Amino acid sequence: MQAPELHEPVPQQDRAADALLVHDDCALAFGLHWHLLQEKGQKQKLHTQALAQGHTHHVVGLESEQVGFLTLPQGQGDKRAIYSAALLLSETVSLGGDEVFVFRVDGSRHALVALKNSMPVPGFDLIGSAAAMARAANDYLSLPHRNEVRRCGDADILRGAESFDFSVALNALEKSHPRLKPIPDLRKRVFQGAVLAGGALVAVLAWATWSYFQTQEEAERLRRESDPNLLYEQNFSNSSASIKGLGTPGLKAMLATLTRIPMDVAGWSLSSVVCQPQECVATWTRQYGNYADFDAHLPPDVTQKPEYGFVGTDTKNTQLKTRHPVLPQAATEVKGLKREALPVVVMLQSDFVSRLQDYTLIDARVQVLSPSPFPSGVGDIGPIFKPVVSGTWSMELPLWTMDSLALPDYVQLDSLSLELGPLATGRTESAKGAKNYKLTGKYYAKGKTF
Repeated sequence: MQAPELHEPVPQQDRAADALLVHDDCALAFGLHWHLLQEKGQKQKLHTQALAQGHTHHVVGLESEQVGFLTLPQGQGDKRAIYSAALLLSETVSLGGDEVFVFRVDGSRHALVALKNSMPVPGFDLIGSAAAMARAANDYLSLPHRNEVRRCGDADILRGAESFDFSVALNALEKSHPRLKPIPDLRKRVFQGAVLAGGALVAVLAWATWSYFQTQEEAERLRRESDPNLLYEQNFSNSSASIKGLGTPGLKAMLATLTRIPMDVAGWSLSSVVCQPQECVATWTRQYGNYADFDAHLPPDVTQKPEYGFVGTDTKNTQLKTRHPVLPQAATEVKGLKREALPVVVMLQSDFVSRLQDYTLIDARVQVLSPSPFPSGVGDIGPIFKPVVSGTWSMELPLWTMDSLALPDYVQLDSLSLELGPLATGRTESAKGAKNYKLTGKYYAKGKTF
């Protein structure tokens, strides 16, 4: 996505303009002073107080429970529509509960936005240097929180933060979002006493806001526990992080291990190999060697003692198994499942399923089953905001296609199996026994458009 346009440079003394980020034909505002609207007629009182403190613009939250104030240079608010960045985050990426977002705005500015139950927290809608945002983040995290705070954004500033891209929220910006508007000045004369009492009023309102949040915490906890999206997000996070063997890197990791396994070792011939994302298991059939001979000539990547066994009651016809670790393909390995990058189900059919259909022209056997909700246990994706579905697939291909096969990043390879055929007397004849190899796995897609 094209990076958002930054606002034009302004003189250093005009600090108010530093709170704006221009995006297309509108602007995003940071650093608003937020207050709760707890009683009838309070908005007008806050307007009067805000004018006395030099604020020029205000915005009311979507639920009409909060009002935010900001000071803009004269004429700045007349050029384009201005939206609150904190309200945009609460509507687009917030999951409820306690959250803090810290991210880079441009080369010299960072922003911090704290939300509680998808509402901006007074005193923690800020923009400034990275050091200032780090101090503000520590101040917010030091406050008492009943539940764990969700941390998003710049991990260098906010330790343990999950990855966050502000451009995702910018893309979701709609003209229907509340805009900042000039504060209506119904009183031309503001008494000096209102200005002196401003600091005390802000402190009282901050204390009242925090008390309000604490009294609502229990009700919010009960509501969240009944929200299917909360449970789904927890299950999805745990399940998707453990997925390995995705895409072409996962396939190449298995193939790299497979090619390191020799065909013959000390009188034992390789009869089959089954690879999974963590390891390959090789089965060996005896021609003339014994167990001691094999132990003395183990393949280089075998660290565990082979698994011995007998076939039937004939001790002359024996077999053993070795385990070979599958090593990641350096930094190119896809780690975990990236939900935002998944295709929708319709696109999956025109991409991956079509690609498998092409292989049937070379006498490949292909099977793709219909998707079901992921993770398993989700019965209905109707109430889920960002559901993911998965299905199983399998394919048996001629051996000569192995080096040219490629898989999309949203496809997981569960196993790669190779049967070398019956016993043979030499390496060449054993290799001739393998004509095909089989792949099994899963594919993943978005259950809804998001």
